[in-house]
Amino acid sequence: LDGNLKLKKLEAEEVVAGKMELAPEAAGKGIVLAGEREALIKTAQASEDAQIYITSVGKKHGRDLYIDEIKEGESFKVKVEGELPAEDIRFNWLIINQNK
Repeated sequence: LDGNLKLKKLEAEEVVAGKMELAPEAAGKGIVLAGEREALIKTAQASEDAQIYITSVGKKHGRDLYIDEIKEGESFKVKVEGELPAEDIRFNWLIINQNK
């Protein structure tokens, strides 16, 4: 097969890919602004059952980031632990929903 294949759902034992693109609701970028405690990420993929990963981009200025306040099908918050940051903290996020 050479070209594009469009499916609503694919079930496979294993997937090997050279590149993977995700829908905008499954991954993105965020910023906790200087002087703020949190960033709200709006996505219909938010779920208590999902695995939500955050990875800082650049320095966190000694602060830890964590996920809080997940609203099913709406949003989640990324919060900063410790003192309010004096500079913006940028991060990437990824949501993986597993079949039950």
